[in-house]
Amino acid sequence: MTDVPISDLHSLTTQEKSKLAGSGFKFVADILLQATDEVARKLRLGKNEVEKIVDSISAEILCPPETVIATRSLGSESFTTGDDGLDDLLGSGIKTGAVWEITGEGAAGKTQLALQLCLTVQLSPESGGIGGSSCYIASGSAIATQRLEELLREHPRASSDSCSLDNVHACLVDNTKALAYYLREEVPSLAEQCAESGKPLKLLVIDSLGSLFQWAGKADTRQLVERAKALGEVASLLHHLVSSLHLAAVVINDVTAVFDGEGGVLGGNPASDRHELIYKEQARWFNRPDDTFLDEKKDASLGLVWANQINARIFLTRTGRMKEWVEAVAEGEPVGGEGEERSSKRRRVDEVHPDLSGHGSVSKSSARTSLILRRIDVVFSGFSPAQSMDFVITRAGVQTIRSNNRR
Repeated sequence: MTDVPISDLHSLTTQEKSKLAGSGFKFVADILLQATDEVARKLRLGKNEVEKIVDSISAEILCPPETVIATRSLGSESFTTGDDGLDDLLGSGIKTGAVWEITGEGAAGKTQLALQLCLTVQLSPESGGIGGSSCYIASGSAIATQRLEELLREHPRASSDSCSLDNVHACLVDNTKALAYYLREEVPSLAEQCAESGKPLKLLVIDSLGSLFQWAGKADTRQLVERAKALGEVASLLHHLVSSLHLAAVVINDVTAVFDGEGGVLGGNPASDRHELIYKEQARWFNRPDDTFLDEKKDASLGLVWANQINARIFLTRTGRMKEWVEAVAEGEPVGGEGEERSSKRRRVDEVHPDLSGHGSVSKSSARTSLILRRIDVVFSGFSPAQSMDFVITRAGVQTIRSNNRR
């Protein structure tokens, strides 16, 4: 409730609201998260007067205590990822009431998985979904509608009548202020509209948060402080949304290369900076998986400030290995997801398969190809232990390789 505008409060007088606004206090968090002495200095009021204002605000926005039984069902929903192996890895799929991060290098499959979730969240409870809709906030480029349409046709579960692109709401933002505004104003309004339509908003995707916080060149101290504040604001808004609307937030992040102070790879001179060494040594527990296939060590971007705000970090990697794959395709159509690299495009007609999309009958044949083998790692999570599994991206979406040994 700390993102409530002070102008909306009923416990303050018009004069108090005007004085707060004139001193730069626009939201409840602006006054509650600062020391009383600092607020008194800015308002030019006595400490006792400020404490009365704080008490009035707190009494209005804080909810009374509730029993555990009354709140046990909140945030307890979960929906399938569309793959049983991935559901097991994550601890019964994607749970609502939490902020999930999917991070990794480019073309690792982050957006592919996010798009798939936008469809599987719509499934009925009998099919592993929760009958909800999704909001996809993109940065840099618009949502891949063609790939969504392909998943809708090819995925064995998403091709059901319960899934539709009408239940995927998308928007494009290009800066952090626009993102914060959309989370604060537009998402709650959209949630009301979705609830009235019978498909409550249950999934919020940001693709990608890391790109919105990239700096051209080396950031100075002022920029780092501003970034930390902006990250804190976005995180606060996300936690408010997942708790108040009982939805799942999936945030896509990028990775950054890890270097020491002398420009070498992590693990340089231990005596150069003891405090920095402590952070670097501990970062391996929450910034990257142990068994990475990357040529150089890479950490999830946005640092410790953001890592402390998420409930689960999922790390995707391109392994450099190939997997021979056979899947049913319509004659003349390529194999693999949109943009998927593949080799050995040799085809062999084995049999005719029925159309799995539910949009009419199309003659399909078995095509053998080689797909890039990827790895998904649970770096940390409140719902499952740290473990990993191989997967591929096909026309039907993300599919795990169950024969892989987990760590």
